[in-house]
Amino acid sequence: MNYIFAICVLILVPIVQPNISFPHQQLMLNLFYSEMAQIVDTKIGGTRCASDLETFFTDLFDMKLWALQMFDASNKLHPGVLSLNIRCYGNYDQCLDIREVVGGRVIEGQYCNAFIIPTDNLTAYFLQLFNIQNKKAKAKRLENQQYYLGICIPKSCTVNDLNLLGNGVETLFKTPFDIAFQEDFCTSRTKSIASPIDAYVFCFFGIVLAVVVASTAYDVYSWKLRKKPDLFVVFSLYTNGKKLLGTHCENDNLKCLNGIRVLSMVWVIVGHLVVIRINAFNTNNLYVLTEWQHRIENSVYFAAPYAVDTFFSMSGILVTYVHMKYSEKFTIKLSSFYLFRLLRLVPALAATILIYVSVVKYVTEGPIWHAVLKQYLTNCKETWWTTLLFVNNFVKYDNRCIQQTWYLSVDTQLYAMAPLILFSIKKNPTRTFLAIIILCFVSMVYTWTITIVKDLGFLLYWDLNPEDNIYIYFFTLSRMPAWLIGIVFGYFLYQNKNKKNSISQLANITLWLVSLCSMLAVVLYHVVFMRDNYDVTRSAFFNSLSRPIWSLAVCFIIYSCSTGRGGCVNTFLSHPVFVVLGKLTYSMYLIHVLIILVVVGNPRESTYFSNFELFHDFCGIFTDILVCSLAICLVFETPFMLLIKYCFGRYTEIKQR
Repeated sequence: MNYIFAICVLILVPIVQPNISFPHQQLMLNLFYSEMAQIVDTKIGGTRCASDLETFFTDLFDMKLWALQMFDASNKLHPGVLSLNIRCYGNYDQCLDIREVVGGRVIEGQYCNAFIIPTDNLTAYFLQLFNIQNKKAKAKRLENQQYYLGICIPKSCTVNDLNLLGNGVETLFKTPFDIAFQEDFCTSRTKSIASPIDAYVFCFFGIVLAVVVASTAYDVYSWKLRKKPDLFVVFSLYTNGKKLLGTHCENDNLKCLNGIRVLSMVWVIVGHLVVIRINAFNTNNLYVLTEWQHRIENSVYFAAPYAVDTFFSMSGILVTYVHMKYSEKFTIKLSSFYLFRLLRLVPALAATILIYVSVVKYVTEGPIWHAVLKQYLTNCKETWWTTLLFVNNFVKYDNRCIQQTWYLSVDTQLYAMAPLILFSIKKNPTRTFLAIIILCFVSMVYTWTITIVKDLGFLLYWDLNPEDNIYIYFFTLSRMPAWLIGIVFGYFLYQNKNKKNSISQLANITLWLVSLCSMLAVVLYHVVFMRDNYDVTRSAFFNSLSRPIWSLAVCFIIYSCSTGRGGCVNTFLSHPVFVVLGKLTYSMYLIHVLIILVVVGNPRESTYFSNFELFHDFCGIFTDILVCSLAICLVFETPFMLLIKYCFGRYTEIKQR
């Protein structure tokens, strides 16, 4: 690194101050040229890349502007190396704008990120330097980090050429790290990202836009003539907008669910923002993260996955409550029960998949954007069908299309078994509750056992390995208790919907305190795992018990608020603004990770990670999410709910999430 810095000084200082000269400047440049020429000739001699690099070195020492721009666009040594500020990107746009005709051939700039892979000796040195060699969590964080340096080289150089050159540099300079290049981390102005399906996708969205415009125009025209609305207004922004902004709640007893749904969705967004920022390619204070994750105030980020268990609990409550409510008046067919679910979820989900496949890649560009596309956004080309069939928590789970839709798959799989439970709970509630208790116990025993047998440990949100995912985090059996607890509370909520809560004031206050303290304890206990040494038994108990405890606490709060004992908490959670925002949560759930990835993948330089930066990012990202989710809701969600109403009559009021 210091060698490159010295060359930078030797070249650039004479440009700024022509009268200044170094006694051995030419000697140093000749030495550098000789060594690099030897590496190029030995490793890739005879290739177009070798020829262009030789031209580059020659023109660089002759102070040609294009060569200086290529050198200038490459990263130099940055301050903060001891804070692991080794994710530096140079000048992306300057590199890609280079185009020079030299000797009858065109040399264009190509931007690549070089992977800097520390050797075991260097890693051990850093661990000793930071005095964290005996602290497992910090050591793991340090050992697993990836470092990148942006370089600008001729477009004729392939990734194979660059890897050969990197190997030559390692050998010549005896660097304490390895240098590697990947195709997805290299780009140029002429590198195409288009695919044949893109034209069809844009055509589809164009047709949808035309239908929306036509439907809106027809709706406004009908409204002026005071005609009764009909089927042709289902895609009208005017009609759908009024429906979206309406504050009427179909289940008045469950108004508090709107507030819980919105707040949980916000928590999910914050959790995903933290995970993506921590694992982003452009975070430049990696060592700070090892200290940040041990602060007790940051436990709220680690516990964000419990918002998912809140959604499972609410799903169970609604399945029971809504079914029992409408089954008193109508005969609900099994086919309709499942068809309503599909029509409710699939259109918006399919539209989001198309956005992932063909639209988002054109939204922005940057030093790491192609890597983000490869790692997060291109999976849909191969695994879209697992998402639409709601099986991506089992099939190709490690290559998911729309990463967060594992929850949708698990929830749909639980929904598929709901009719059996609903039928049984009507016939014999006592036996059904006993069966539910047994299922919850089996699930917890499974989670405890698999944690011990597979030595999985504590499920840290952003350090989940494949075994954590497939055996626990994405596994339907392990996530079942939260949903089953919701089923039970949904039954009791319906049975007591017109009754005042009979629990005494003292008992109600006690249960509230127990619920809130239990939830707080689950959140704060994450710091214990982050700070202390690994203990598989403790991890097994926490993995198996924490989610049922959380779900019991959430369900009691819902029950208390819905039966008139929630006080100011119920007033807050039932506010009309949550009724409106609650209608957007499904669209927000589908689109929020995509928005975060675009924002994180756009910057031209590395960024600093801190709580203030997270808050700043969240404010802007949440606004973007609201706008995009509003569009998806108005075009792909609400219209199909209206179509259900027109096509299926009285059964269409049954809504399941």
